[in-house]
Amino acid sequence: MQKTWSLSWLDWIKPTFLECWPIQLRALAPPQVGVALSSGEVRALIHTRPLWRPRLTADDPHELHALVERLDPLIAGYSAGAFVRLGSGSPKDSVLFGEIKGRARDAVTAIKLLQTSPRIRTHIEQCIAFGYAPQLFVRPWMEIAPEDEFRCFLRGRRSAGVSQAVCSGVTAPVVPKAARRHVEIRLRAFLDVVAREIHMDNAVLDVLCPVRDEGARPLLFDVNPWGARTGACLFSWQRPEMFDGRFLWVDA
Repeated sequence: MQKTWSLSWLDWIKPTFLECWPIQLRALAPPQVGVALSSGEVRALIHTRPLWRPRLTADDPHELHALVERLDPLIAGYSAGAFVRLGSGSPKDSVLFGEIKGRARDAVTAIKLLQTSPRIRTHIEQCIAFGYAPQLFVRPWMEIAPEDEFRCFLRGRRSAGVSQAVCSGVTAPVVPKAARRHVEIRLRAFLDVVAREIHMDNAVLDVLCPVRDEGARPLLFDVNPWGARTGACLFSWQRPEMFDGRFLWVDA
Protein backbone atom coordinates (compact mmCIF):
# COMPACT_ATOMS: atom_id res chain seq x y z
CA MET A 1 0.00 0.00 0.00
CA GLN A 2 1.31 3.43 -0.94
CA LYS A 3 1.60 5.88 1.95
CA THR A 4 -0.09 9.25 1.71
CA TRP A 5 1.79 12.39 2.66
CA SER A 6 1.25 15.10 5.21
CA LEU A 7 2.42 18.64 4.52
CA SER A 8 5.22 18.19 7.05
CA TRP A 9 6.32 14.99 5.27
CA LEU A 10 6.36 16.77 1.91
CA ASP A 11 8.52 19.51 3.43
CA TRP A 12 10.83 16.82 4.85
CA ILE A 13 11.29 14.87 1.61
CA LYS A 14 11.19 17.72 -0.91
CA PRO A 15 14.96 18.39 -0.69
CA THR A 16 15.51 14.85 -2.03
CA PHE A 17 13.61 15.59 -5.27
CA LEU A 18 15.94 15.95 -8.27
CA GLU A 19 14.63 19.40 -9.11
CA CYS A 20 15.72 20.58 -5.65
CA TRP A 21 19.31 19.37 -5.92
CA PRO A 22 21.93 22.11 -6.18
CA ILE A 23 23.71 22.24 -9.51
CA GLN A 24 26.95 20.95 -7.98
CA LEU A 25 25.15 17.82 -6.77
CA ARG A 26 23.53 17.24 -10.15
CA ALA A 27 27.04 17.18 -11.64
CA LEU A 28 27.66 13.98 -9.64
CA ALA A 29 24.63 12.25 -11.19
CA PRO A 30 24.17 10.74 -14.66
CA PRO A 31 23.44 13.33 -17.37
CA GLN A 32 19.78 14.25 -17.30
CA VAL A 33 17.27 16.71 -18.70
CA GLY A 34 14.53 18.18 -16.52
CA VAL A 35 11.06 18.59 -18.01
CA ALA A 36 8.71 21.02 -16.28
CA LEU A 37 5.10 19.86 -16.46
CA SER A 38 1.95 21.91 -16.91
CA SER A 39 -0.89 21.25 -14.48
CA GLY A 40 -2.79 19.55 -17.29
CA GLU A 41 0.14 17.25 -18.09
CA VAL A 42 0.47 16.31 -14.42
CA ARG A 43 -3.19 15.31 -14.25
CA ALA A 44 -2.99 13.50 -17.58
CA LEU A 45 -0.21 11.30 -16.23
CA ILE A 46 -2.66 9.61 -13.87
CA HIS A 47 -5.05 8.95 -16.74
CA THR A 48 -4.62 5.18 -17.24
CA ARG A 49 -4.23 4.00 -20.83
CA PRO A 50 -4.85 0.45 -22.12
CA LEU A 51 -1.48 -1.28 -21.78
CA TRP A 52 -1.81 -3.16 -25.04
CA ARG A 53 -2.17 0.01 -27.11
CA PRO A 54 1.20 1.09 -28.57
CA ARG A 55 0.18 4.64 -29.44
CA LEU A 56 -1.96 7.55 -28.36
CA THR A 57 -5.40 8.06 -29.86
CA ALA A 58 -7.99 10.80 -29.85
CA ASP A 59 -9.38 9.28 -26.65
CA ASP A 60 -6.25 10.23 -24.72
CA PRO A 61 -6.04 13.68 -23.09
CA HIS A 62 -4.54 16.25 -25.44
CA GLU A 63 -2.01 17.04 -22.70
CA LEU A 64 -0.56 13.54 -23.16
CA HIS A 65 -0.14 14.21 -26.87
CA ALA A 66 1.69 17.44 -26.02
CA LEU A 67 3.92 15.64 -23.54
CA VAL A 68 4.78 12.94 -26.09
CA GLU A 69 5.80 15.63 -28.56
CA ARG A 70 8.17 17.09 -25.98
CA LEU A 71 9.61 13.81 -24.73
CA ASP A 72 10.16 11.97 -28.00
CA PRO A 73 13.03 14.20 -29.22
CA LEU A 74 14.77 13.92 -25.84
CA ILE A 75 14.49 10.13 -25.77
CA ALA A 76 15.60 9.88 -29.40
CA GLY A 77 18.84 11.57 -28.36
CA TYR A 78 19.87 8.46 -26.41
CA SER A 79 20.90 5.57 -28.65
CA ALA A 80 20.19 2.94 -25.96
CA GLY A 81 16.89 4.47 -24.90
CA ALA A 82 16.03 6.51 -21.83
CA PHE A 83 15.08 6.17 -18.20
CA VAL A 84 12.23 8.56 -17.35
CA ARG A 85 11.22 9.33 -13.78
CA LEU A 86 9.69 11.95 -11.56
CA GLY A 87 12.05 14.10 -9.56
CA SER A 88 10.57 12.46 -6.47
CA GLY A 89 10.99 8.84 -7.53
CA SER A 90 11.18 6.25 -10.27
CA PRO A 91 8.55 3.83 -11.61
CA LYS A 92 10.42 0.68 -10.48
CA ASP A 93 7.19 -0.82 -9.13
CA SER A 94 5.51 -0.65 -12.55
CA VAL A 95 4.24 -3.98 -13.87
CA LEU A 96 6.20 -3.21 -17.03
CA PHE A 97 9.47 -2.26 -15.39
CA GLY A 98 10.96 -5.73 -15.01
CA GLU A 99 9.87 -6.73 -18.49
CA ILE A 100 11.73 -3.91 -20.21
CA LYS A 101 14.22 -3.07 -17.41
CA GLY A 102 12.87 0.46 -17.23
CA ARG A 103 14.08 1.28 -20.74
CA ALA A 104 11.89 3.56 -22.83
CA ARG A 105 12.72 3.93 -26.51
CA ASP A 106 9.83 6.34 -27.10
CA ALA A 107 7.65 8.67 -25.10
CA VAL A 108 4.55 6.44 -25.14
CA THR A 109 6.51 3.65 -23.43
CA ALA A 110 7.84 6.12 -20.87
CA ILE A 111 4.31 7.29 -20.12
CA LYS A 112 3.12 3.69 -19.78
CA LEU A 113 5.85 3.05 -17.21
CA LEU A 114 4.83 6.11 -15.21
CA GLN A 115 1.11 5.41 -15.41
CA THR A 116 1.44 1.77 -14.29
CA SER A 117 3.52 2.62 -11.22
CA PRO A 118 1.49 2.84 -7.98
CA ARG A 119 4.31 4.87 -6.45
CA ILE A 120 4.28 7.43 -9.24
CA ARG A 121 0.49 7.68 -9.08
CA THR A 122 0.67 8.33 -5.33
CA HIS A 123 3.41 10.93 -5.76
CA ILE A 124 1.43 12.76 -8.44
CA GLU A 125 -1.81 12.66 -6.45
CA GLN A 126 -0.06 13.99 -3.36
CA CYS A 127 1.72 16.71 -5.31
CA ILE A 128 -1.64 17.79 -6.77
CA ALA A 129 -3.22 17.79 -3.29
CA PHE A 130 -0.51 20.10 -1.90
CA GLY A 131 -0.15 22.31 -4.96
CA TYR A 132 3.38 21.18 -5.72
CA ALA A 133 4.43 21.05 -9.38
CA PRO A 134 6.42 17.84 -9.99
CA GLN A 135 8.99 17.52 -12.75
CA LEU A 136 10.05 14.70 -15.06
CA PHE A 137 13.68 13.83 -15.68
CA VAL A 138 15.05 12.01 -18.70
CA ARG A 139 18.32 10.13 -18.30
CA PRO A 140 20.17 7.82 -20.68
CA TRP A 141 19.22 4.22 -19.95
CA MET A 142 22.05 2.19 -18.46
CA GLU A 143 22.50 -1.53 -17.90
CA ILE A 144 23.33 -1.83 -14.20
CA ALA A 145 24.72 -5.00 -12.66
CA PRO A 146 23.23 -5.80 -9.22
CA GLU A 147 26.68 -5.82 -7.58
CA ASP A 148 27.29 -2.23 -8.72
CA GLU A 149 24.46 -0.68 -6.66
CA PHE A 150 25.17 0.67 -3.18
CA ARG A 151 23.08 2.35 -0.51
CA CYS A 152 25.15 4.94 1.34
CA PHE A 153 24.18 6.57 4.62
CA LEU A 154 25.22 10.16 5.28
CA ARG A 155 24.77 11.55 8.80
CA GLY A 156 26.01 14.97 9.80
CA ARG A 157 27.57 15.20 6.33
CA ARG A 158 29.80 12.21 7.11
CA SER A 159 29.62 8.66 5.85
CA ALA A 160 27.72 6.59 8.40
CA GLY A 161 27.89 3.35 6.42
CA VAL A 162 27.59 1.69 3.05
CA SER A 163 25.62 -1.43 2.14
CA GLN A 164 25.18 -3.39 -1.03
CA ALA A 165 21.78 -2.32 -2.33
CA VAL A 166 20.77 -5.70 -3.74
CA CYS A 167 21.26 -7.74 -0.60
CA SER A 168 18.50 -10.33 -0.33
CA GLY A 169 17.02 -13.14 -2.40
CA VAL A 170 18.61 -15.28 -5.06
CA THR A 171 19.79 -12.24 -7.06
CA ALA A 172 21.95 -10.88 -4.22
CA PRO A 173 25.49 -10.84 -5.65
CA VAL A 174 28.63 -11.80 -3.72
CA VAL A 175 31.46 -9.40 -4.51
CA PRO A 176 34.91 -11.06 -4.35
CA LYS A 177 36.87 -9.86 -1.33
CA ALA A 178 39.76 -8.82 -3.56
CA ALA A 179 37.50 -6.29 -5.30
CA ARG A 180 35.92 -4.87 -2.16
CA ARG A 181 38.90 -2.78 -1.10
CA HIS A 182 38.96 -0.86 -4.39
CA VAL A 183 35.22 -0.20 -4.16
CA GLU A 184 35.52 1.04 -0.60
CA ILE A 185 38.33 3.45 -1.51
CA ARG A 186 36.37 4.91 -4.44
CA LEU A 187 33.12 5.20 -2.50
CA ARG A 188 34.75 6.89 0.48
CA ALA A 189 36.32 9.48 -1.81
CA PHE A 190 33.06 9.98 -3.67
CA LEU A 191 31.04 10.39 -0.47
CA ASP A 192 33.49 13.05 0.71
CA VAL A 193 32.67 15.01 -2.46
CA VAL A 194 28.91 14.47 -2.02
CA ALA A 195 29.13 15.66 1.59
CA ARG A 196 30.62 18.95 0.42
CA GLU A 197 27.99 19.56 -2.25
CA ILE A 198 24.78 18.17 -0.78
CA HIS A 199 22.20 20.51 0.72
CA MET A 200 21.15 18.10 3.49
CA ASP A 201 22.94 17.09 6.68
CA ASN A 202 21.40 13.61 6.79
CA ALA A 203 20.44 11.53 3.75
CA VAL A 204 20.45 8.04 2.26
CA LEU A 205 22.08 7.87 -1.15
CA ASP A 206 21.77 5.38 -3.99
CA VAL A 207 25.12 5.21 -5.76
CA LEU A 208 26.40 3.30 -8.77
CA CYS A 209 30.00 2.11 -8.38
CA PRO A 210 31.08 -0.41 -11.04
CA VAL A 211 32.91 -3.22 -9.25
CA ARG A 212 34.73 -4.54 -12.30
CA ASP A 213 35.81 -1.16 -13.69
CA GLU A 214 38.18 0.42 -11.21
CA GLY A 215 38.55 3.51 -13.40
CA ALA A 216 34.83 4.34 -13.53
CA ARG A 217 33.75 7.14 -11.25
CA PRO A 218 30.73 6.53 -9.04
CA LEU A 219 27.45 8.21 -9.92
CA LEU A 220 24.75 9.50 -7.59
CA PHE A 221 21.41 8.10 -8.71
CA ASP A 222 19.06 9.08 -5.90
CA VAL A 223 18.77 10.86 -2.56
CA ASN A 224 16.33 9.49 0.02
CA PRO A 225 15.25 10.83 3.41
CA TRP A 226 17.07 9.59 6.50
CA GLY A 227 14.90 7.30 8.62
CA ALA A 228 12.82 4.17 8.81
CA ARG A 229 10.69 4.90 5.72
CA THR A 230 13.85 4.39 3.67
CA GLY A 231 15.14 0.83 3.41
CA ALA A 232 18.28 0.18 5.43
CA CYS A 233 19.50 -2.81 3.35
CA LEU A 234 22.08 -4.70 5.48
CA PHE A 235 21.86 -2.10 8.25
CA SER A 236 18.96 -1.76 10.70
CA TRP A 237 17.24 1.40 11.87
CA GLN A 238 16.59 -0.44 15.14
CA ARG A 239 20.34 -0.69 15.71
CA PRO A 240 21.68 2.87 15.42
CA GLU A 241 25.08 1.75 16.68
CA MET A 242 25.62 0.03 13.32
CA PHE A 243 25.92 3.39 11.55
CA ASP A 244 29.59 3.80 12.40
CA GLY A 245 30.95 4.14 8.88
CA ARG A 246 31.33 0.44 8.16
CA PHE A 247 30.80 -1.30 4.82
CA LEU A 248 28.42 -4.24 4.79
CA TRP A 249 28.68 -6.90 2.09
CA VAL A 250 26.65 -9.92 1.05
CA ASP A 251 28.57 -13.09 1.88
CA ALA A 252 27.99 -16.56 0.49
